[in-house]
Amino acid sequence: MSSVLVNDKSITESRILIVDDDPPILNMISHYIKDNGYIVETADSGQDALNKLESSQAFDLVVLDVMMADITGLDVLKTVRKSKSFFELPILILSALTDTKDIVTGLNCGANDYMTKPTKKIELLARIHNLISLKQVYDTALTNEQLASHRSHYDELTGLPNRSLLNKN
Repeated sequence: MSSVLVNDKSITESRILIVDDDPPILNMISHYIKDNGYIVETADSGQDALNKLESSQAFDLVVLDVMMADITGLDVLKTVRKSKSFFELPILILSALTDTKDIVTGLNCGANDYMTKPTKKIELLARIHNLISLKQVYDTALTNEQLASHRSHYDELTGLPNRSLLNKN
């Protein structure tokens, strides 16, 4: 897989959290993603996922199973969406639930995308690439907006507040 640069960060330097309570599936998906150069961390339960997401580690994407014993993936998703937007943390549901109703429910709860199991490796990797690319575009736009805001209030040469900031006070 070729490496694409957006925001001075290679797509394959992105950190992905994979959440599934089925060890063989967790290992298989983890290997698919690691083999393509992504940095992967795993969680074997909904609570483990929430703990990792609340820690200081920043993730670029979450691949989330729905049916888990302790906390469902939909509950994890709803909790995450209280603090992180679609753009700040993309979430891809990967589930054995294949009914249209289940897919629509997952998307309505805040998933960026939904795939059913069993999955094709090439399709999973393409969707991961697309979601991370969109997140990096958002991160770049946010950085540019913050930079423009800073420049509108501070002199670039001296770093001192300019007239527009002084007039606000």
